Amino acid sequence: MTFWHDRVSWLLLALAIACFVVGAFPQWSEWVDPANGDQVSKYRLGFWFSPVYEHVRRVHRQVVGGALEGEYTIESRPNWLSWSSLVILIGLGSLGILRWRRDAVAGPQRQEPGIQAK
Repeated sequence: MTFWHDRVSWLLLALAIACFVVGAFPQWSEWVDPANGDQVSKYRLGFWFSPVYEHVRRVHRQVVGGALEGEYTIESRPNWLSWSSLVILIGLGSLGILRWRRDAVAGPQRQEPGIQAK
């Protein structure tokens, strides 16, 4: 059985691709904080409840001399211990298993020319 006809290998490849797509799914959101009127922009990669990366930009609303001025703060951080990072690790593991299966399906390695089996 060759690698291209092995259904388990195709399943592992599809699982790895799906894990990378789901684990790194980008999400953008913008809103105004009702408590203080700050404008918040949030960018996430991964699941909404447990992203692998989060970038938050907050524009603070200030009234100076009758005009609105805003200073902003930026918080960005990776979240290594998240469900999204676990899904990405499962995808990497699937690629590792796929490589191992591909090497196993390829057959035994060639023997060197001077060595003969008895």
